[in-house]
This record gives sequence, C-alpha cells and structure tokens, in this order.
Amino acid sequence: MERIDNYHQKRLLFEKGVITKIEDMNEIEVKKPFKGKAFYNPSGKAREYSYWACNFYTGCSNDCDYCYLKKGYLKRTWTPYPKLKRCFKDEKHAIACFLLELLINKKSLQENGILFTFTSDPYLPETKDLFLEALIICWSHEVPVYTLSKCKIELILGPHSLPKFLYPGATLTGQDNLEPGAASNAERIKSIIENHNHLFKTWVSFEPVISFQDTLEMIHQVRDHCELFKIGLLSGAKYNKREVRIFIMRVLEMIKDKPIYFKDSLLKKAGMTREYLPKNCVGRNFKLHNEE
Repeated sequence: MERIDNYHQKRLLFEKGVITKIEDMNEIEVKKPFKGKAFYNPSGKAREYSYWACNFYTGCSNDCDYCYLKKGYLKRTWTPYPKLKRCFKDEKHAIACFLLELLINKKSLQENGILFTFTSDPYLPETKDLFLEALIICWSHEVPVYTLSKCKIELILGPHSLPKFLYPGATLTGQDNLEPGAASNAERIKSIIENHNHLFKTWVSFEPVISFQDTLEMIHQVRDHCELFKIGLLSGAKYNKREVRIFIMRVLEMIKDKPIYFKDSLLKKAGMTREYLPKNCVGRNFKLHNEE
C-alpha cells in the first residue's frame, strides 16, 4: 500500500480555500485503490471495463429492467432520474473535486483512461453538461475518456485532437422493451456509425446478452464501425453451456481482425479459458488509446 502523505488534510484545506493553487495538490501519494468523490478504482466485475471511473450522478431515466443498481444494497440510491451525488454540494463543487482528483492521479489516468459512468448515463439531458465540462478538462490534461451509453450518442465536434482522447461506446442488447427510457438499439447503432465516420474509435458493450441471435445480428451491423467489442451475460440468468460455446465460436467467425473482450463470467459459463482463444481476444487491461 502506498503512503497517504497528507492527502485528506490538503484536500480539506483546498476545499475551504486555504490552499488556493491547484498545483499544490499534484504528485500526492494516496491509498490504492483510490476512492474519491468523483474518481475511483472499480472492483469486481466493473473492473473488467475500466481501471478508473467517474460517477457524478446516481439514477438513470433509461430505467432498464435488468439494471444492477436496482438490486441489493445499491437500490437504496437508485432513482428513475439522475441525481447529483450527495457528496457534491452542487455542479461547481463536483467539477472542482473532479479537477483536484484528476491532478492527484494524473499519471495513472493518462496511462489507463477513465470511464463515464457506472451509476447513470453521461449523455442524458440532466448529466450531459457536467460530463462535457469534465471532458474538456480531461482533453486539456491528455486523459483518455471512454463513455458507455444507451442514449443517442451526441457527436461531439471539437479540437482536431479530440478523437485521440474520446472513445464513445454504446450498450447494445436488442431488447428495447427492457430499456423503456433509452434510445432504441437502432438509434444507438446509428450513433456509433456516425461517430466512427468522424474518426472516433468507437466500441460496443454487448452486455447483457439476452438473445444470442439478436446479439449476432447487431454484431453484423456494427463490426465495420467499431474498434473494440466487450461481451457479457446477464447476471443471475441461466444459460446452456453448449449454446454459450456455439455463440462464442460464431462471434469469432464474424470478428477476426478486431479486439474482443469476453467477460470472465461468460468464459466460465462456456467452460473455456482465455489463453486458448485467438490473438484478437484481449484481456481486461487492453486499452484502445494505446492502439495507434
């Protein structure tokens, strides 16, 4: 474990205005895994998506039937609309915390990138403005940003270098009826294609896989417009081992030259291990921003 080195004391002084120079917060060693107000290191299954994540809001108007936030102890914080996390006084305070924690962890964030978001959707009308403000900060500090959304992903046109730092992603299930507040899967596919046509390295999360056939059909639609595919099953659902293995083989037949990440639980259900998969099947530490 790394040394704490008075991080919490300095943070309190900064928020109270005693420390006025943000540079004074640089290069502070903190506990790992890091858990700040804006930034944190995900654990468990979420770690398969990103080493760093940012959650400004809890709750989501996509209102997906299968959302993990509606289950267990997390359901206490879930609402069918996004709410700013209680640790933030307001949006101004949220972005100040974001900048502070970015500078503290800047080197690691530049190496690993950051994902928006696990507890809401960054492209909702209520969340988009704060996300865009954070995106500008990340771009100015050369921190790669990954987004995962069920909205119609807005095409963000900015500096010429922006596609090197923004990696738009969409969740595709093919089950519009289970995602009543989200954009249709067809709209999400259209958004991914549009962003890819504007030179963004797009990616898709096929999780949860509810219908093998629907998932295969969507892979066919986006395989030429995505640079990374992540695939996982529905938590707690029952799957036939043979059908899962056949599904994996069909995916491998369709995608031969682009990286695929099969989540650990999917491979376990199929009785397969990662080391026997083709070379384009990557591990959890694969990063699009390192693939130039």
